[in-house]
Amino acid sequence: MKSPNYLKIFALIALLINSAGLALGQESSSRREHILTIAMTLTGQGPEAYKESNTGYTLSTKIITEKISNKNFLQSFIDEGIINEITGWSIVSLSEEGDIKGFYLKKKGEDSINVSDFFDFKYESANVPYTLKETYSETNTSISISMEYSGRCLGNLNFLVSGDVAELNLYGIFSFTGYERVTGTVGQDDPVTESVLTSFSLEKGTGELYLEEMGFVGVIDGYYKAGKGIPTLLGTEFLR
Repeated sequence: MKSPNYLKIFALIALLINSAGLALGQESSSRREHILTIAMTLTGQGPEAYKESNTGYTLSTKIITEKISNKNFLQSFIDEGIINEITGWSIVSLSEEGDIKGFYLKKKGEDSINVSDFFDFKYESANVPYTLKETYSETNTSISISMEYSGRCLGNLNFLVSGDVAELNLYGIFSFTGYERVTGTVGQDDPVTESVLTSFSLEKGTGELYLEEMGFVGVIDGYYKAGKGIPTLLGTEFLR
């Protein structure tokens, strides 16, 4: 996912750098992993209750609720045969150069497991409200330009299990923060550019849960949040 104001920021950075007598060089590594926290509630119709009386019968149902968290998602991966236990595993998103590249499972002492095929994330980037803070510093030997940004837009997350056997979708407000940073040495045309997505979340979300055998199961509401990005050596080629 490109940060919605990504191109505007790059254009502004390029303008500032050129005015300072520098040129854009190779970008430094800005790869981050974000541990996801999932908190949702499923509201649906419970089983039918049948009761006879002297004059006939009554048939009733109750509205029931059930919490959905990381544990439920990890259980789905156990059902898929991807992992064999929940303990120790985290659901992680990988970002690089301001993009959300994919999702994987992580556990200390184990190889990370790519699960990007189970997630489908989309966002609406038109007319995105955002804020931008610029910092510029210069010494006799170096120039530094930093821009912090944050914004909100509409987002949609789908989670698929075993193809079409189960599908959970959540629509909500996608919030994001990040920064662009360029540093260079006076007299050298090789500055370093760093573009980092520091955090993101899908909040105030609503959606539905479907199962192949049952069809519509219930309404979903809640959120998922990505923790502050932590530098990682894991390459995006891992997610291909």
